Amino acid sequence: MQLLIIDDEQSVRESLCSDIEKSGEIQCRGCDFSDAEAEIRRDPPDIVVLDLLLQSGPPRHIEPAMKIDDFIWSRHFCPIIVHSAEPDLYQGKHETHPFVKVIRKGRNSLDLVLEALQGFSPHIQALRSAKSNIENSFRTSLSSALRDVASQVFNDTDDPQVQADTITRAGKRRLVSLLDGEPSASPLAPWEIYLCPPMSGSTQLGDILMKTDAGLQETDGNTGKPADFYVVLTPSCDLVVSEADNREPKVENVLAAKCDSMVHRLPNDLKQGGKTKDKIRSQMLTPGHLNGVIPFPKYGKSIPTMAVDVRKLKLIPIEDIGEGRAFRRIASIDSPFRELISWAYLQTACRPGMPDRAFDAWADEIVEDVERTTQASE
Repeated sequence: MQLLIIDDEQSVRESLCSDIEKSGEIQCRGCDFSDAEAEIRRDPPDIVVLDLLLQSGPPRHIEPAMKIDDFIWSRHFCPIIVHSAEPDLYQGKHETHPFVKVIRKGRNSLDLVLEALQGFSPHIQALRSAKSNIENSFRTSLSSALRDVASQVFNDTDDPQVQADTITRAGKRRLVSLLDGEPSASPLAPWEIYLCPPMSGSTQLGDILMKTDAGLQETDGNTGKPADFYVVLTPSCDLVVSEADNREPKVENVLAAKCDSMVHRLPNDLKQGGKTKDKIRSQMLTPGHLNGVIPFPKYGKSIPTMAVDVRKLKLIPIEDIGEGRAFRRIASIDSPFRELISWAYLQTACRPGMPDRAFDAWADEIVEDVERTTQASE
């Protein structure tokens, strides 16, 4: 395990490194705040112990540490142990993430740091393996994507700038498809249908909206916790926002379907007569929807196990969707599950109304025809 200690006091770095390396399983090095980014780029660590306070700066000065924290979070994701005399200053960052541990400096803090390092060890191994696998797949797929689009691009134009722009654009789209099409050794976990938080800056078909405190009336008796969930049904093309193209949404309201507890939305015939699990799997989970009801899996603490009924609709003003507004986008649905939502809605909402017919007599007619044809062929 490669550990980097970031602290502006050399004596603290050296003492901590010396004590940690006694375990014999961890290779440790240290640096101050000013050298941290270069050190991480030169030799990316498996885990970082990060101090918060800059001793030579203004009181409670944590800006250099937070800059490093953001750099690690965005450019070199790895577990972080915040080791500070005032760990509460880290509040509001990533303290709830399972790869972050916050420890107060003190007499027994070394034991706590060692305990945290041991606890992170299996996760570090998994993360290291995942990074290697993804990087290998990325390099292979990137080479293939550029090779396959370059021939067409260079046949189309001799302009180097146009060539570069087109290869970049087409290459990225092909790269995503190649990576997405790679075979997997195991089936997707249910929660992998989500992109959480959403990847797109615009609201999309299939986005999960959460009704926030701002969207609740005082008479609702709300306790301060998020209340309702909705799934967007409006086509993504009508919701795109682009400053570069001066593009605004084509609609004023977003059509959304209300989510509910799976217990309330599960058809009674699946709950009765035994073999409930087998019936749920074959009749609802495998096709992805049943009678206009689409199941959604749990995602950590953000999204509960629930179902959406595409017959329970609501129009939500598009200006009410966003951070600090009545409805917040908490996740998008990845393809092809996004298309499944559209398909389930169209099957339910867009079929023509039909009068009742004598289905028993019709079925008898079909059976008789099948039997007659079978006997004639024999």
